[in-house]
Amino acid sequence: MSLRKAVGVIGGGPSGFAVARALSAELSAGESLYDITIFERRSTTGGVWEFTGKGPLYRDLDTNIYQYLMEFKDHKFPSNDKPTFIKRDEVRQYVDNYSNSVASKANVHVNFNSEVSNLTKNGNKWIIESNNKNHEFDRVIVATGHYEYPAYPDTPGLEEYRNVAPEKVTHTKHYFEPSPFTGKKVLVIGNGSSGVDVTIQLLSVTAPVTISRLSVAKSDEAFTEGKDVIFKPVIDRIDPKDGTVYFSDGSKDSYDYLIYATGYSYKAPFLETFDGKAPHKVLDSERYQRIQNLYKYIFYIPDPTLAFVGLNTQIIPMPFVESQGEVISKIWADRIKLPSTEEMHEEEKKLIAEKGTGTGFLYMGYPADVEYMHELNKWADQAGEGGFFAERWGDFKKQMRSAFAEHKFTEYFRKVNESNARRQLYSENQPLS
Repeated sequence: MSLRKAVGVIGGGPSGFAVARALSAELSAGESLYDITIFERRSTTGGVWEFTGKGPLYRDLDTNIYQYLMEFKDHKFPSNDKPTFIKRDEVRQYVDNYSNSVASKANVHVNFNSEVSNLTKNGNKWIIESNNKNHEFDRVIVATGHYEYPAYPDTPGLEEYRNVAPEKVTHTKHYFEPSPFTGKKVLVIGNGSSGVDVTIQLLSVTAPVTISRLSVAKSDEAFTEGKDVIFKPVIDRIDPKDGTVYFSDGSKDSYDYLIYATGYSYKAPFLETFDGKAPHKVLDSERYQRIQNLYKYIFYIPDPTLAFVGLNTQIIPMPFVESQGEVISKIWADRIKLPSTEEMHEEEKKLIAEKGTGTGFLYMGYPADVEYMHELNKWADQAGEGGFFAERWGDFKKQMRSAFAEHKFTEYFRKVNESNARRQLYSENQPLS
Protein backbone atom coordinates (compact mmCIF):
# COMPACT_ATOMS: atom_id res chain seq x y z
CA MET A 1 0.00 0.00 0.00
CA SER A 2 1.45 3.35 -1.07
CA LEU A 3 1.83 6.01 1.60
CA ARG A 4 2.44 8.72 -0.96
CA LYS A 5 0.60 11.99 -0.49
CA ALA A 6 -1.15 13.12 -3.67
CA VAL A 7 -0.32 16.76 -4.42
CA GLY A 8 -2.05 18.91 -7.02
CA VAL A 9 -0.06 21.87 -8.32
CA ILE A 10 -2.15 24.50 -10.11
CA GLY A 11 0.11 26.24 -12.61
CA GLY A 12 2.82 24.80 -14.84
CA GLY A 13 5.10 27.80 -15.10
CA PRO A 14 8.52 28.19 -13.44
CA SER A 15 6.98 28.32 -9.95
CA GLY A 16 4.93 25.18 -10.41
CA PHE A 17 7.88 23.14 -11.62
CA ALA A 18 10.15 24.57 -8.92
CA VAL A 19 7.88 23.36 -6.12
CA ALA A 20 7.37 20.05 -7.93
CA ARG A 21 11.13 19.54 -7.94
CA ALA A 22 11.34 20.24 -4.21
CA LEU A 23 8.47 17.87 -3.45
CA SER A 24 9.84 15.11 -5.69
CA ALA A 25 13.07 14.95 -3.67
CA GLU A 26 11.32 14.22 -0.36
CA LEU A 27 11.66 10.52 0.46
CA SER A 28 10.16 8.17 3.04
CA ALA A 29 11.69 4.72 3.51
CA GLY A 30 13.58 5.25 0.27
CA GLU A 31 10.46 6.02 -1.75
CA SER A 32 9.04 9.31 -2.98
CA LEU A 33 6.71 10.76 -0.38
CA TYR A 34 4.68 12.79 -2.87
CA ASP A 35 2.89 11.95 -6.09
CA ILE A 36 2.63 15.26 -7.94
CA THR A 37 0.21 16.32 -10.68
CA ILE A 38 0.66 19.71 -12.35
CA PHE A 39 -2.30 21.39 -14.04
CA GLU A 40 -1.31 23.84 -16.79
CA ARG A 41 -3.95 25.65 -18.83
CA ARG A 42 -1.58 26.24 -21.76
CA SER A 43 -0.35 23.58 -24.16
CA THR A 44 3.29 23.88 -23.12
CA THR A 45 5.65 24.79 -20.29
CA GLY A 46 6.99 28.29 -19.79
CA GLY A 47 4.19 29.99 -17.90
CA VAL A 48 4.52 33.75 -18.11
CA TRP A 49 7.60 33.34 -20.33
CA GLU A 50 5.58 31.77 -23.15
CA PHE A 51 5.45 34.53 -25.74
CA THR A 52 2.08 34.70 -27.48
CA GLY A 53 1.96 38.33 -28.59
CA LYS A 54 -1.09 38.77 -26.37
CA GLY A 55 0.73 39.61 -23.14
CA PRO A 56 2.05 39.97 -20.58
CA LEU A 57 5.38 39.78 -22.47
CA TYR A 58 5.98 42.41 -25.12
CA ARG A 59 8.12 41.82 -28.20
CA ASP A 60 11.30 43.60 -27.13
CA LEU A 61 11.31 42.63 -23.46
CA ASP A 62 14.65 42.22 -21.70
CA THR A 63 14.84 40.81 -18.19
CA ASN A 64 15.51 43.32 -15.44
CA ILE A 65 17.34 40.83 -13.21
CA TYR A 66 20.88 39.50 -13.56
CA GLN A 67 20.78 36.08 -15.21
CA TYR A 68 23.06 34.66 -12.50
CA LEU A 69 20.50 35.55 -9.83
CA MET A 70 17.60 34.10 -11.83
CA GLU A 71 19.06 30.60 -12.07
CA PHE A 72 17.46 27.58 -10.48
CA LYS A 73 19.76 25.58 -8.24
CA ASP A 74 22.15 23.39 -10.26
CA HIS A 75 20.64 24.63 -13.54
CA LYS A 76 22.92 27.20 -15.13
CA PHE A 77 22.11 29.38 -18.10
CA PRO A 78 23.78 27.88 -21.21
CA SER A 79 26.53 30.46 -21.55
CA ASN A 80 28.33 32.97 -19.38
CA ASP A 81 29.13 35.29 -22.29
CA LYS A 82 25.56 36.61 -22.53
CA PRO A 83 24.54 40.19 -21.69
CA THR A 84 23.83 40.75 -18.02
CA PHE A 85 20.13 41.27 -18.71
CA ILE A 86 19.09 38.62 -21.21
CA LYS A 87 16.28 38.39 -23.74
CA ARG A 88 12.89 36.86 -23.01
CA ASP A 89 13.37 34.04 -25.55
CA GLU A 90 16.55 32.91 -23.78
CA VAL A 91 14.70 32.77 -20.48
CA ARG A 92 11.87 30.85 -22.13
CA GLN A 93 14.28 28.21 -23.46
CA TYR A 94 15.96 27.97 -20.07
CA VAL A 95 12.62 27.53 -18.28
CA ASP A 96 11.54 24.90 -20.82
CA ASN A 97 14.71 22.89 -20.27
CA TYR A 98 14.33 23.09 -16.50
CA SER A 99 10.63 22.15 -16.62
CA ASN A 100 11.30 19.17 -18.87
CA SER A 101 13.96 17.89 -16.47
CA VAL A 102 11.47 18.06 -13.58
CA ALA A 103 8.65 16.53 -15.65
CA SER A 104 10.87 13.53 -16.42
CA LYS A 105 10.78 12.42 -12.77
CA ALA A 106 8.67 9.33 -12.16
CA ASN A 107 6.48 10.95 -9.50
CA VAL A 108 5.72 14.12 -11.50
CA HIS A 109 2.81 14.17 -13.95
CA VAL A 110 1.83 17.14 -16.13
CA ASN A 111 -1.65 17.80 -17.51
CA PHE A 112 -1.49 20.41 -20.28
CA ASN A 113 -4.55 22.22 -21.66
CA SER A 114 -6.05 21.79 -18.20
CA GLU A 115 -7.79 24.89 -16.91
CA VAL A 116 -8.74 24.58 -13.24
CA SER A 117 -12.30 25.80 -12.73
CA ASN A 118 -13.00 24.81 -9.15
CA LEU A 119 -11.19 24.02 -5.90
CA THR A 120 -13.08 22.61 -2.91
CA LYS A 121 -12.39 20.62 0.24
CA ASN A 122 -14.41 17.46 0.85
CA GLY A 123 -13.59 15.94 4.21
CA ASN A 124 -9.82 15.53 4.30
CA LYS A 125 -9.44 15.61 0.51
CA TRP A 126 -9.04 18.50 -1.90
CA ILE A 127 -11.01 18.33 -5.14
CA ILE A 128 -9.59 20.06 -8.22
CA GLU A 129 -12.04 20.35 -11.10
CA SER A 130 -10.43 20.65 -14.52
CA ASN A 131 -12.00 20.10 -17.94
CA ASN A 132 -15.21 18.88 -16.25
CA LYS A 133 -13.35 16.15 -14.34
CA ASN A 134 -12.70 15.97 -10.60
CA HIS A 135 -9.26 15.04 -9.26
CA GLU A 136 -8.67 14.17 -5.60
CA PHE A 137 -5.58 15.29 -3.62
CA ASP A 138 -4.21 15.33 -0.11
CA ARG A 139 -2.42 18.64 -0.66
CA VAL A 140 -2.72 21.52 -3.13
CA ILE A 141 -0.26 24.23 -4.19
CA VAL A 142 -1.40 27.31 -6.11
CA ALA A 143 1.40 28.46 -8.43
CA THR A 144 -0.56 30.46 -10.98
CA GLY A 145 1.47 33.67 -10.73
CA HIS A 146 -0.07 37.13 -10.84
CA TYR A 147 0.21 38.38 -14.42
CA GLU A 148 -3.17 37.34 -15.79
CA TYR A 149 -5.72 39.96 -14.72
CA PRO A 150 -4.80 43.60 -15.43
CA ALA A 151 -5.54 46.03 -12.62
CA TYR A 152 -6.97 49.46 -13.33
CA PRO A 153 -7.40 52.24 -10.75
CA ASP A 154 -10.85 53.38 -9.65
CA THR A 155 -10.59 56.64 -11.57
CA PRO A 156 -13.94 58.38 -12.09
CA GLY A 157 -14.88 58.19 -15.75
CA LEU A 158 -12.30 55.56 -16.71
CA GLU A 159 -14.65 52.60 -17.01
CA GLU A 160 -17.15 54.62 -19.03
CA TYR A 161 -14.42 55.91 -21.34
CA ARG A 162 -13.09 52.37 -21.88
CA ASN A 163 -16.58 51.37 -22.99
CA VAL A 164 -16.91 54.38 -25.30
CA ALA A 165 -13.41 54.18 -26.83
CA PRO A 166 -11.82 50.79 -26.02
CA GLU A 167 -9.23 51.23 -28.77
CA LYS A 168 -7.78 54.25 -26.96
CA VAL A 169 -7.27 52.64 -23.54
CA THR A 170 -5.02 49.65 -22.96
CA HIS A 171 -2.83 47.99 -20.34
CA THR A 172 0.82 46.96 -20.56
CA LYS A 173 -0.37 43.34 -20.56
CA HIS A 174 -1.79 43.98 -24.04
CA TYR A 175 1.10 46.14 -25.28
CA PHE A 176 3.13 44.38 -27.99
CA GLU A 177 5.46 46.88 -29.71
CA PRO A 178 5.63 50.66 -30.30
CA SER A 179 4.87 51.15 -34.00
CA PRO A 180 1.08 51.65 -33.62
CA PHE A 181 1.85 54.72 -31.52
CA THR A 182 4.08 56.44 -34.09
CA GLY A 183 3.67 60.20 -33.88
CA LYS A 184 0.85 59.88 -31.36
CA LYS A 185 0.29 61.67 -28.09
CA VAL A 186 0.52 58.98 -25.40
CA LEU A 187 -0.11 59.00 -21.66
CA VAL A 188 1.47 56.16 -19.65
CA ILE A 189 -0.09 55.70 -16.22
CA GLY A 190 2.50 54.35 -13.79
CA ASN A 191 6.28 54.66 -13.49
CA GLY A 192 7.17 51.19 -12.24
CA SER A 193 9.24 48.72 -14.26
CA SER A 194 6.65 48.10 -16.98
CA GLY A 195 5.77 51.78 -17.26
CA VAL A 196 9.42 52.72 -17.70
CA ASP A 197 10.06 49.91 -20.21
CA VAL A 198 7.08 50.84 -22.36
CA THR A 199 7.89 54.56 -22.21
CA ILE A 200 11.44 53.88 -23.40
CA GLN A 201 10.12 51.86 -26.33
CA LEU A 202 7.56 54.55 -27.21
CA LEU A 203 10.36 57.12 -27.43
CA SER A 204 11.58 55.33 -30.55
CA VAL A 205 8.41 56.46 -32.37
CA THR A 206 7.07 59.53 -30.55
CA ALA A 207 8.08 62.21 -28.06
CA PRO A 208 7.50 63.49 -25.54
CA VAL A 209 5.58 60.76 -23.72
CA THR A 210 3.54 61.84 -20.72
CA ILE A 211 3.84 59.79 -17.52
CA SER A 212 1.28 60.03 -14.72
CA ARG A 213 2.95 59.02 -11.47
CA LEU A 214 1.91 58.61 -7.87
CA SER A 215 5.42 59.33 -6.59
CA VAL A 216 8.91 60.07 -7.87
CA ALA A 217 11.11 57.06 -8.68
CA LYS A 218 14.85 56.77 -9.23
CA SER A 219 14.19 55.52 -12.77
CA ASP A 220 12.53 58.86 -13.62
CA GLU A 221 16.01 60.37 -13.79
CA ALA A 222 16.72 58.35 -16.94
CA PHE A 223 14.46 60.73 -18.86
CA THR A 224 15.01 64.36 -19.80
CA GLU A 225 11.87 66.15 -18.70
CA GLY A 226 10.32 68.22 -21.46
CA LYS A 227 12.29 66.43 -24.17
CA ASP A 228 11.70 62.75 -23.47
CA VAL A 229 8.78 62.88 -21.09
CA ILE A 230 6.32 65.16 -19.36
CA PHE A 231 5.63 64.15 -15.77
CA LYS A 232 2.12 64.57 -14.42
CA PRO A 233 0.59 63.72 -11.04
CA VAL A 234 -2.15 61.15 -10.56
CA ILE A 235 -5.32 61.37 -12.61
CA ASP A 236 -8.27 62.92 -10.81
CA ARG A 237 -10.91 62.01 -13.38
CA ILE A 238 -11.50 61.33 -17.08
CA ASP A 239 -14.29 62.85 -19.14
CA PRO A 240 -16.01 59.75 -20.57
CA LYS A 241 -17.36 61.69 -23.55
CA ASP A 242 -14.15 63.03 -25.08
CA GLY A 243 -11.41 61.40 -22.98
CA THR A 244 -10.05 64.63 -21.50
CA VAL A 245 -7.78 63.73 -18.59
CA TYR A 246 -7.95 65.89 -15.47
CA PHE A 247 -4.94 65.66 -13.15
CA SER A 248 -4.79 66.23 -9.41
CA ASP A 249 -2.82 69.48 -9.84
CA GLY A 250 -5.75 71.05 -11.71
CA SER A 251 -4.26 70.67 -15.20
CA LYS A 252 -5.96 68.81 -18.03
CA ASP A 253 -5.04 67.44 -21.46
CA SER A 254 -6.20 65.10 -24.21
CA TYR A 255 -4.31 62.08 -25.57
CA ASP A 256 -4.51 59.70 -28.49
CA TYR A 257 -3.83 56.72 -26.23
CA LEU A 258 -3.79 55.86 -22.53
CA ILE A 259 -1.54 52.94 -21.53
CA TYR A 260 -2.00 51.69 -17.97
CA ALA A 261 1.10 50.27 -16.30
CA THR A 262 -0.75 49.67 -13.05
CA GLY A 263 0.00 46.05 -12.27
CA TYR A 264 -2.26 43.06 -11.89
CA SER A 265 -5.08 41.78 -9.71
CA TYR A 266 -4.75 38.71 -7.51
CA LYS A 267 -7.70 36.59 -8.50
CA ALA A 268 -8.68 33.43 -10.35
CA PRO A 269 -12.08 31.83 -11.03
CA PHE A 270 -11.25 28.72 -9.00
CA LEU A 271 -10.29 30.85 -6.00
CA GLU A 272 -13.54 32.80 -6.26
CA THR A 273 -15.53 29.56 -6.11
CA PHE A 274 -13.32 28.39 -3.23
CA ASP A 275 -14.05 31.59 -1.31
CA GLY A 276 -17.77 31.07 -1.86
CA LYS A 277 -17.63 28.10 0.52
CA ALA A 278 -14.59 28.81 2.69
CA PRO A 279 -15.07 30.38 6.14
CA HIS A 280 -11.82 32.34 5.70
CA LYS A 281 -11.42 33.88 2.26
CA VAL A 282 -8.10 34.01 0.41
CA LEU A 283 -9.08 36.79 -2.01
CA ASP A 284 -9.23 40.44 -1.07
CA SER A 285 -12.47 40.74 -3.02
CA GLU A 286 -12.76 44.52 -2.73
CA ARG A 287 -9.68 45.36 -4.83
CA TYR A 288 -7.96 41.99 -5.40
CA GLN A 289 -4.64 43.48 -4.32
CA ARG A 290 -3.41 40.57 -2.21
CA ILE A 291 -3.99 37.00 -1.07
CA GLN A 292 -4.96 36.85 2.59
CA ASN A 293 -5.08 34.44 5.53
CA LEU A 294 -1.60 33.14 4.72
CA TYR A 295 1.37 32.41 6.97
CA LYS A 296 4.72 33.52 5.53
CA TYR A 297 2.88 34.28 2.27
CA ILE A 298 2.62 30.50 1.81
CA PHE A 299 0.32 28.45 4.04
CA TYR A 300 -3.46 28.95 4.20
CA ILE A 301 -3.78 29.41 7.95
CA PRO A 302 -7.16 27.66 8.49
CA ASP A 303 -5.91 24.60 6.55
CA PRO A 304 -2.15 24.49 5.77
CA THR A 305 -2.63 21.57 3.38
CA LEU A 306 -3.29 24.40 0.90
CA ALA A 307 -0.25 26.50 -0.01
CA PHE A 308 0.64 29.36 -2.36
CA VAL A 309 3.98 30.26 -3.95
CA GLY A 310 5.41 33.19 -5.88
CA LEU A 311 2.87 35.80 -4.81
CA ASN A 312 5.30 38.55 -3.87
CA THR A 313 6.53 41.37 -6.11
CA GLN A 314 10.02 42.81 -6.54
CA ILE A 315 11.74 39.50 -5.82
CA ILE A 316 14.17 37.17 -7.60
CA PRO A 317 11.51 34.60 -8.51
CA MET A 318 13.39 31.35 -9.18
CA PRO A 319 15.41 31.03 -5.94
CA PHE A 320 12.57 32.67 -4.00
CA VAL A 321 10.07 29.99 -5.01
CA GLU A 322 12.63 27.21 -4.52
CA SER A 323 13.01 28.34 -0.90
CA GLN A 324 9.24 28.26 -0.48
CA GLY A 325 9.05 24.83 -2.10
CA GLU A 326 11.68 23.42 0.26
CA VAL A 327 9.74 24.58 3.31
CA ILE A 328 6.45 23.22 1.96
CA SER A 329 7.98 19.80 1.24
CA LYS A 330 9.42 19.51 4.75
CA ILE A 331 6.37 20.88 6.58
CA TRP A 332 4.07 18.42 4.82
CA ALA A 333 6.54 15.61 5.57
CA ASP A 334 6.26 16.51 9.28
CA ARG A 335 10.00 17.17 9.44
CA ILE A 336 9.52 20.78 10.56
CA LYS A 337 6.53 22.34 12.27
CA LEU A 338 4.18 25.26 11.79
CA PRO A 339 3.28 27.51 14.73
CA SER A 340 -0.21 27.34 16.20
CA THR A 341 -3.13 28.76 14.23
CA GLU A 342 -3.35 31.66 16.68
CA GLU A 343 0.33 32.49 16.26
CA MET A 344 0.05 32.40 12.47
CA HIS A 345 -2.95 34.74 12.49
CA GLU A 346 -1.11 37.06 14.84
CA GLU A 347 1.90 37.28 12.53
CA GLU A 348 -0.34 38.15 9.58
CA LYS A 349 -1.96 40.90 11.66
CA LYS A 350 1.48 42.35 12.39
CA LEU A 351 2.30 42.32 8.68
CA ILE A 352 -0.94 44.14 7.89
CA ALA A 353 -0.18 46.75 10.54
CA GLU A 354 3.26 47.25 9.01
CA LYS A 355 2.44 47.08 5.28
CA GLY A 356 -1.29 47.74 4.95
CA THR A 357 -3.78 45.75 2.89
CA GLY A 358 -3.04 47.25 -0.54
CA THR A 359 -0.44 46.33 -3.13
CA GLY A 360 2.33 47.09 -0.63
CA PHE A 361 1.39 44.01 1.39
CA LEU A 362 3.06 41.69 -1.13
CA TYR A 363 5.87 44.08 -2.10
CA MET A 364 9.36 43.05 -0.98
CA GLY A 365 12.36 44.43 -2.84
CA TYR A 366 15.91 44.33 -1.52
CA PRO A 367 16.93 43.46 1.19
CA ALA A 368 13.54 42.13 2.33
CA ASP A 369 13.48 39.35 -0.29
CA VAL A 370 16.96 38.09 0.65
CA GLU A 371 16.11 38.22 4.36
CA TYR A 372 12.89 36.29 3.71
CA MET A 373 14.72 33.53 1.81
CA HIS A 374 17.30 33.32 4.59
CA GLU A 375 14.51 32.98 7.15
CA LEU A 376 12.93 30.13 5.18
CA ASN A 377 16.32 28.45 4.73
CA LYS A 378 16.96 28.52 8.50
CA TRP A 379 13.51 27.09 9.14
CA ALA A 380 14.05 24.28 6.63
CA ASP A 381 17.48 23.49 8.09
CA GLN A 382 15.74 22.28 11.25
CA ALA A 383 14.74 19.17 9.27
CA GLY A 384 18.36 18.05 9.01
CA GLU A 385 19.59 16.00 6.07
CA GLY A 386 17.53 14.70 3.17
CA GLY A 387 15.18 16.15 0.62
CA PHE A 388 15.63 19.24 -1.51
CA PHE A 389 17.83 22.12 -0.40
CA ALA A 390 17.32 25.49 -2.05
CA GLU A 391 20.50 27.43 -2.70
CA ARG A 392 21.80 29.31 0.35
CA TRP A 393 23.00 32.65 -0.97
CA GLY A 394 26.51 33.69 -0.03
CA ASP A 395 27.93 37.20 0.11
CA PHE A 396 28.62 37.33 -3.64
CA LYS A 397 24.99 36.82 -4.69
CA LYS A 398 23.77 39.15 -1.97
CA GLN A 399 26.12 41.84 -3.27
CA MET A 400 24.88 41.22 -6.82
CA ARG A 401 21.29 41.56 -5.62
CA SER A 402 22.18 44.86 -4.01
CA ALA A 403 24.06 46.17 -7.05
CA PHE A 404 21.88 45.24 -10.00
CA ALA A 405 19.32 48.00 -9.34
CA GLU A 406 22.02 50.58 -10.08
CA HIS A 407 23.10 48.66 -13.18
CA LYS A 408 19.48 48.52 -14.33
CA PHE A 409 19.30 52.31 -13.97
CA THR A 410 22.38 52.64 -16.23
CA GLU A 411 20.64 50.37 -18.75
CA TYR A 412 17.65 52.70 -18.74
CA PHE A 413 19.90 55.63 -19.73
CA ARG A 414 21.39 53.61 -22.58
CA LYS A 415 18.00 52.49 -23.88
CA VAL A 416 16.55 56.02 -23.75
CA ASN A 417 19.44 57.24 -25.90
CA GLU A 418 18.93 54.33 -28.32
CA SER A 419 15.23 55.06 -28.67
CA ASN A 420 15.81 58.77 -29.24
CA ALA A 421 18.39 57.94 -31.93
CA ARG A 422 15.97 55.58 -33.70
CA ARG A 423 13.22 58.18 -33.68
CA GLN A 424 15.58 60.84 -35.03
CA LEU A 425 16.81 58.51 -37.79
CA TYR A 426 13.25 57.65 -38.77
CA SER A 427 12.32 61.34 -38.88
CA GLU A 428 15.31 62.24 -41.06
CA ASN A 429 14.45 59.51 -43.57
CA GLN A 430 10.84 60.55 -44.06
CA PRO A 431 10.06 62.15 -47.44
CA LEU A 432 9.17 65.83 -47.45
CA SER A 433 5.46 66.46 -47.83
